[in-house]
Amino acid sequence: METDIHHRYIITPLPKAPDDLVLEDDEVVIAVGLKFSSPNDKQPEKPIKLTMPHCAVITKPERVSTVLYHRNDDSEQFSRVPVTYGSVRLGKESLVLTVNHFCQWWITAKITEFFFSEKRVICIPYIPKHVTAGERHTVTFIIHDDIQGVHKNIHEKMVTASFVIGRVGGGEQFPVKLNDGSVVVTMWVEEKVISTKTRDIRFFTTLNNQQLDFFTKAQDNPMKNLLVKFEVEQGSKKSELEFLIDYTTTSSHGSAAATAGTTTSSVMAVTSLGAAATSSCQASMLSSPAASSPQGPAAVSSGSMVSSFCSHIIKWPSYF
Repeated sequence: METDIHHRYIITPLPKAPDDLVLEDDEVVIAVGLKFSSPNDKQPEKPIKLTMPHCAVITKPERVSTVLYHRNDDSEQFSRVPVTYGSVRLGKESLVLTVNHFCQWWITAKITEFFFSEKRVICIPYIPKHVTAGERHTVTFIIHDDIQGVHKNIHEKMVTASFVIGRVGGGEQFPVKLNDGSVVVTMWVEEKVISTKTRDIRFFTTLNNQQLDFFTKAQDNPMKNLLVKFEVEQGSKKSELEFLIDYTTTSSHGSAAATAGTTTSSVMAVTSLGAAATSSCQASMLSSPAASSPQGPAAVSSGSMVSSFCSHIIKWPSYF
């Protein structure tokens, strides 16, 4: 009899949470959503086990409760399922999800004071690809979940809009406390405060990036660089990102240069987009060794995402 491991399966990462994903007050999305499907609409006969990264800051994974949300298609409402033992196994940096039917899945964790109260986000500034001295232009500051693949999705949209990363060192990681106050972002230009914007903590519970648009008048002197600094604050925590806007260059990587003394970025830089993850995600069928007879690799594709499985192993694209 033909087994599930001989069929083609499609796993589509969902880097943005849908608007109709409504969580309870103490729940937070901690990983990209996943859509499991099959070209022939056949459900798996055996559970599928998937290991993937998350953005939760967790001290004791065994003490954190998780809740799954799922639906068959976008026209349906989500069903909320508190996780039973084994459905989701949390680690400090990754999790293992076990599913037994194909649909859309979202993974949330419940906030606890001592074991899970923060999530990692990335703060990253973007500037227009072409700026002119003396003209007012936008500096866009984006805050997004520190999850592999989310940055790639955002970066592609910004590039399409003719923006480039403003800071050569890339973004900066910031731990958002989920039961604390709002996140405040202030833009400084030449040591003068230009504008301050605030985001309520509830905006960080789902997988939706925060785009804050600031405006500044460029220097009248085209030979002078413009020093820009962003301060990100929440309670007693503060992080700073500095960079220069250089009006004398037309580099294809944007007209920004790293400022000396800036903290080294813990995430991807302009030159390393698509290679942020040091380990690839893998999915494997929970099958016996006898069921893993080699059939040769078969492509599993979704849009531009291509992965493959040989026998019972499905490899997640390393660039996502």
